[in-house]
Amino acid sequence: MMSPNDQRELIQLADLNLAAMIRHRMKMAPNGLLQEQDGVLLFTIGCPAANGHLNGVLRVNDETDAVKILDRARRFFQPLKRDFMVWVRDERDDDLEQALRDAGFTVDREPGIPCMALQRRLDQVSPSADIELRSVVSAEDVADYAQVMVAAFGMTNEVARAVFGETESLVAPQVAAFIVHHNNVPVAAAMTLIAAKVAGIYFVGTVPEARGRGLGEPATRAATNAGFDLGAGAAILQASVAGEPLYRRMGYQLLTRYRWYRSTMH
Repeated sequence: MMSPNDQRELIQLADLNLAAMIRHRMKMAPNGLLQEQDGVLLFTIGCPAANGHLNGVLRVNDETDAVKILDRARRFFQPLKRDFMVWVRDERDDDLEQALRDAGFTVDREPGIPCMALQRRLDQVSPSADIELRSVVSAEDVADYAQVMVAAFGMTNEVARAVFGETESLVAPQVAAFIVHHNNVPVAAAMTLIAAKVAGIYFVGTVPEARGRGLGEPATRAATNAGFDLGAGAAILQASVAGEPLYRRMGYQLLTRYRWYRSTMH
């Protein structure tokens, strides 16, 4: 059980890691656009995607006025005619959450997306003979990773090209990524990005036909441990409904929650 002081510090570092991941993703996207000013990140991957990681608004300064954030968000996204999500950080964005509700934004998931943390390495599981865990080291590997995400999340090929079109999206000094192959077919993947002294675990997914067999766990464990190998003091991730029980079993603990508030621009 982490102490309150550890929890507060990790929450701050998790926010910083999330912001770093957004910056990395927008830099890698051919048509990505990032505007960072007055404590707010406004960003688009360059194509429609109802996902707060790809088209959204993140407050990075607690003092930034909530109403001004919404005004800037509208001015940023309206010319693009693109839907977007506004991130709300639990217990830190109460004023922003109220402003969003007053403005008619709708919450995407309640009570929110669990942000979970781990402060130790994990034992690496030994896969069966037909399972192989591979590091992402080439453009071909990045393409395989992208196709796992397309199948796992229903991601369009346009979005996949925007997110993973550059090899450096997954092959970079601060990034490590892994793919699980079953009978030489890519079926699961996970990545980590090191920033703000923590390893952020992102884009963890398993193709539908391979779910329920624990095939995503070796990739998640490898991404977690790679983060510690690269100097992180803790690992953090944002859990899906399906993934949360697995992460708890692995040792991740609830740290805080994020919520997405959805706006439509048409």
